Amino acid sequence: MRRRSFLASTALSAASPLLLGQGPAPLTEAHFPSRLHQFIWRNWELANLDRMAAVVKGESSKLQEIGVSMGLPSKPQLTDEQLRRIYITVIRQNWHLLPNDQLIQLLGWTRDKFEFTLKEDDFLDIKLGPKPNCHPVVYREPSESEQHRSAEMRRTVQAALGANLTRQGEPAFAFVTRLSSSQYESKRDTGAKRLQNHLDLSSCNVKAGQGVDTRLAARLSDYMRTAMGSRLESNGLKLR
Repeated sequence: MRRRSFLASTALSAASPLLLGQGPAPLTEAHFPSRLHQFIWRNWELANLDRMAAVVKGESSKLQEIGVSMGLPSKPQLTDEQLRRIYITVIRQNWHLLPNDQLIQLLGWTRDKFEFTLKEDDFLDIKLGPKPNCHPVVYREPSESEQHRSAEMRRTVQAALGANLTRQGEPAFAFVTRLSSSQYESKRDTGAKRLQNHLDLSSCNVKAGQGVDTRLAARLSDYMRTAMGSRLESNGLKLR
């Protein structure tokens, strides 16, 4: 039996309400003041405020106020490249919160792209399970009790994180740039001296031996040059 057939058969009983057009009830998170607060909290670092506001038919400034009221840090502005890469997290975080129409709008996709991705992106539809029957999340002014609960959340967040809450973190997917770059931070200790019987690689060249991809030698050469300050003058190092 193929993997997709097996996974589909094991999920069939759970998916039966969806096949009838009636999704299961979504999981609730009662610790949030409202579903609007939950939406803002979950998407604070996954989507930009203008898109979030359009989804819930509100104003960006109002959503900003609610985020601050819960103790969330400064709202990051995501680039197009970050938004392109983060889609699976967006879908997963909102699977039990938003109906498909709002989820598609939050992603900025077409319905065809959304349905294709669920089906073809590594069995994403089966991993997520049947789509819950979610009601739309629509903006409204927080009630007095919701404001009180938001203040409690803010105090909890500030007590738990303290100064770390305001520290500038690494931008999303910054590791992609690092892994794609051939430049390295300097790791050479300019004050170090070669010990007896130790090999000095500061002036060696890197060559690929027979059967070794020349790109490996080129990458090691870049590392030796930028991180270790090697002059790469002689033929002392050979990849085998």
